Amino acid sequence: MRRKDSPRWCSPRSDGGRFVKGFLRYVLIRAVAVAFTVAVGIYVAIWVSSIGGYHEEYQKAGVRASIIEGSFGHPMWRGSPEEAWATIDEWCEAAYAALDMDKPFLIRSFRYFRDAVTLDLGESKAMVHRISGSTSVKRIILEALPMTVLLFVTANLVTYFLSLAIALVLSRRYGSILDRLVTLAIPLLSAPSWLHGTILVLIFALVLGILPRSGMIDIPLPQGKLSYLLNMLKHMVLPVAAWV
Repeated sequence: MRRKDSPRWCSPRSDGGRFVKGFLRYVLIRAVAVAFTVAVGIYVAIWVSSIGGYHEEYQKAGVRASIIEGSFGHPMWRGSPEEAWATIDEWCEAAYAALDMDKPFLIRSFRYFRDAVTLDLGESKAMVHRISGSTSVKRIILEALPMTVLLFVTANLVTYFLSLAIALVLSRRYGSILDRLVTLAIPLLSAPSWLHGTILVLIFALVLGILPRSGMIDIPLPQGKLSYLLNMLKHMVLPVAAWV
């Protein structure tokens, strides 16, 4: 039993409470940092894509092509071609105004940011939703989002507990060979996770062949909940390890 005169910070309950609070604070800070980074990255990408005005010209060309395609068979084409093309130009100008293309880019950039954050990104011309067959960009992203969140949360949990354990060990061996080796290995953290992932895939998937190189589950699907879970965990090893 704990002595009555022992300091409160020695209480296991107090230590456990501080650990839980520290962990929750860590998760909250990481979530806010990721959200802020994603928001800034999206807005910067919007500005970068507008450099030179090519993105805007591509949008206008797509709108004009759609209007021209939809006008085939319209009675206006039976008359003067000049009047028909003038009508097309009027329709295009109206479409541009409806899409705020007649406004300064600074104003439009916030609308683009809102559409990106809400995943209102229109239709995809290169990918198809694997389950429903939809070409909606929103559905394609939402299909991959649960697995992405699962990998992110798992990797951060492993990173938190692993770094905590390593820190406790190294704090008792300051200046030792192990401490120096870890210090020398710190520059490796500057390498992006995709580089680590490529190396891990080459070694464990292509050379040794003991881990899957892609996907989140085998095809055909494993039978039984336990087999399905174990198979998914096996697929998570390489991406989580690369992230950690």
